[in-house]
Amino acid sequence: DACDEHIAISLRGGEGSTNADVPKANELTGAAFFTVLQVLLNKVFVSKGVKFPAMLGCTITVFTVLVLAEVVSPGLGQNGFELLTPGANVLTKWLPVMFVPGLAMLPLAPSIGTPLDALKVLSMIVLGFGFTMATTGYLVLAMRSAQGLVEEKVVEPAPPVARGRNAPVAAAPAAPAKPFTEETFKFLIKGTVVAGAISVAASRQGNEYATPLRTIAMFLGTVLTYVFGARLPSGFTKVVHPLVTSTAGTLLLTKLDSLLTGSSFEDVLRTYKAG
Repeated sequence: DACDEHIAISLRGGEGSTNADVPKANELTGAAFFTVLQVLLNKVFVSKGVKFPAMLGCTITVFTVLVLAEVVSPGLGQNGFELLTPGANVLTKWLPVMFVPGLAMLPLAPSIGTPLDALKVLSMIVLGFGFTMATTGYLVLAMRSAQGLVEEKVVEPAPPVARGRNAPVAAAPAAPAKPFTEETFKFLIKGTVVAGAISVAASRQGNEYATPLRTIAMFLGTVLTYVFGARLPSGFTKVVHPLVTSTAGTLLLTKLDSLLTGSSFEDVLRTYKAG
């Protein structure tokens, strides 16, 4: 019957038993390729004294190779692009959380001067962000237009609206899918609580492994707060980026750790930096 069928599906790992956030083999392979390539390019740049970001060099290298491969053998570059896309998607999904530590450690940053100096730096960041987004957007639009991928939108007249009892009832739009699953969120909550409890106990007893244990706990807490921020309603995330939510959550966890271990907030944050 239906119950037996549902049990069979669950036992063989079918519907509802997989977590979309767990990377698959092809996704891990692509992500590993980009990571290894960036590490190798960084070593080459450092050894040759080249002052150029390895990440950007990796992007240019992959793009150039794919374009040349497509020119030499049509379809080869496209196959390479499709092979690397899953790994790029994984990095795109999880890489933003790596920016949280830098933001969370701002309280330890040296003073940049007077409030006027801080305002100048902030204005450069805001204006620079707008300029970068605008130039990037127009550049992508120009490239897509040159490739014939941009079509002129034709606005068709709306059909007459039926009135009365025969008027169709408009279906409610489906809620947008969350970027991370509830299963991942619950797993991170349990992991953060368990790792945090072990870390606090180790710190209070002066255990020699207190620093690496605290690092693990704060790493899980950082990922947890980012996933939490990304799962908030879209109306909120459009105004407050998950990075901001994660940074605030990480600082709160740091303060909680300092209260539970009797350490100062700055000392815990330094451990986060050192770990």
